[in-house]
Amino acid sequence: EGVDTMPIRYPWDVFEIDPADDRLEVVGTHGQKITRMGGDLASRVSPDLTHLVLRSHLVRTMEGVAGMKKLEVLELYDNMVDELRELDGEGGFPGRGLKVLDISYNVIRDMGPVALCPNLQDLYIAQNKIKSIKGIKHLKLLRKIDLGANRIRVMDGNELSGLENLEELWLGKNKIEKIEGLSKLTKLRRLDVQSNRLTSVENLEAQVNTLEELYLANNGIEVEGAKRATGLALKFSKLSILDLTRNRLTDTTPFSHMTSLTDLWISGNDIKTFEDVEPLGALTELDSVYLEYNPVASEFEYRKKLAEIVPSLTQIDANMIGGLAQHGYASTGGGNLVERMRQMQEVAIQNALQQAEGQKPAAAQTEQGDGKSEEVEEDADGAKQHAADKTDEESPVSETETPIVKTEENGMSELNLPRVDFDKTQTVGSTRWMRLETLSYHVPPEENAVAGDASTPRKWDRVVRTTKQSETSIDAVVVLAILRNDVDDPTKDEIVCVRQFRPPVDGHTIELPAGLIDADEDPASAAEREFQEETGYVGKAVDVLPASYLSPGLTNESASLVRLEVDMTLERNRQIHNDQIQNSGLEGCERDRGLEKLLLPRVGLLGALNDLQRREGAKVFAALYSLALGMSVAEAVTARKDGRS
Repeated sequence: EGVDTMPIRYPWDVFEIDPADDRLEVVGTHGQKITRMGGDLASRVSPDLTHLVLRSHLVRTMEGVAGMKKLEVLELYDNMVDELRELDGEGGFPGRGLKVLDISYNVIRDMGPVALCPNLQDLYIAQNKIKSIKGIKHLKLLRKIDLGANRIRVMDGNELSGLENLEELWLGKNKIEKIEGLSKLTKLRRLDVQSNRLTSVENLEAQVNTLEELYLANNGIEVEGAKRATGLALKFSKLSILDLTRNRLTDTTPFSHMTSLTDLWISGNDIKTFEDVEPLGALTELDSVYLEYNPVASEFEYRKKLAEIVPSLTQIDANMIGGLAQHGYASTGGGNLVERMRQMQEVAIQNALQQAEGQKPAAAQTEQGDGKSEEVEEDADGAKQHAADKTDEESPVSETETPIVKTEENGMSELNLPRVDFDKTQTVGSTRWMRLETLSYHVPPEENAVAGDASTPRKWDRVVRTTKQSETSIDAVVVLAILRNDVDDPTKDEIVCVRQFRPPVDGHTIELPAGLIDADEDPASAAEREFQEETGYVGKAVDVLPASYLSPGLTNESASLVRLEVDMTLERNRQIHNDQIQNSGLEGCERDRGLEKLLLPRVGLLGALNDLQRREGAKVFAALYSLALGMSVAEAVTARKDGRS
């Protein structure tokens, strides 16, 4: 069903507006999507309204905001707005008062009306249809602008010249061929021009003493292009992060003088030998380097030799250097995370066997001296590592720990459930994306324990995503989208899946579309974004389930299952479905793994998955298999009710 045929819903139809509240914030949910802002919206809200947020709705026309004199934040993120209107109402409001304008994920073609907002500090127009930069020349207070994922070809120096206070400029995923127009941006700290059409880095003279982060991944930059006198050849005083992933570099000479760098990401280039890497030896502050997917990364003892070239490194690709010995595990030098986890497993088994025999754990062997204890072991290079004092498992429970006491009323402990003591969590090792931790948890005493008996301390290893915000935050979304190809024939329904190569299982998998939730996203908007990026289809979230856990014995990673509706009357969806246009939203790593959409029948899904396993050896995502099994059971029950079996 298209938007035009949907019921008309105004903000007051889905949200009780308090006329005294200075904020109106409504995030769309299933059945509660606003389709019209309403021309009289200003008369229904407080005259002191400062924040108007209508996020993830179906609004096409920007209206009802004229004359809102106190409005500072206007967010219409993830709607269907095609034009900026009513910014110049009575007295020039709300435009004159706006400090933040977020109209990302809409279909706007002309950004010129932002000129009516002279006091803007943050402007977000990502994922629209902007072809040229307009209307920002006189926005002298602007600190951040996001124009990513549009159709911009030129960094217009005339428009950018007035942004004397700009600190962040985000232009990723456009069609820009040259860095230019930045001569007046003398306060710029972050510049993102990744996923464009650059072949060189230049015109950064004005940022030599301010630029801190530069993102240029997924372009066509070669060594000579990186050495331009007005580009990376400059002596940047504050540049700490440089991303040139997936370009055409053949050596590291462009970086030899960049002594302020702490993070250098140059994966996926064409750097072949250790001689090509040696210029990095001059970077005494370099802490992390990514060189994977270069030919040199396949060389014998690659990480060990790289660490010798750049002694300051603590991380090479996704591997920390020297972080395991202090936990009782040998350093592997060039080993990867899988190898290190295998070592930990072996040590854990050895510890368990020794404890069963009444011996001390292998990772806690000590030499007794003057009342102190320390462990000494040699890593793969023979260097001695000193670890901490005895582990908690060797010591009795502290007197300060809460005892488990049974009560006469219920015969149960006051703290009768197992619990984790997060204050005692130990980090064993970490990479850019994950962290291995050892948890300390307590279980209740035996059933016949008497009052005063303490709970028993135990250990458990787990993997944590470094992007996780908190213990209860949701990490990712998994998307269920069913295409209704024929409203009169449900047997023609299809489920949108993806096929891709997954290195951890060394094979291709069949999955539902999924991805991580960004820091500023909710599950619904993350699901819609990931779904479009991975499949090309545009969908709207209609159901969002609470967090679920796929492997709770290994990790606390959680995911929310989100059901999307896909409007097949939309031209884009029809073109994607018929392969008339190609999906351009895939990230570089997804393209590398050959991620592609895969449409499977809703009726008979289990059989289709089994057939893929037999014919292709594909590995099926557990949640998808569970869904297929549930559908199969439902089909069987329906068949019995209909008397067909």
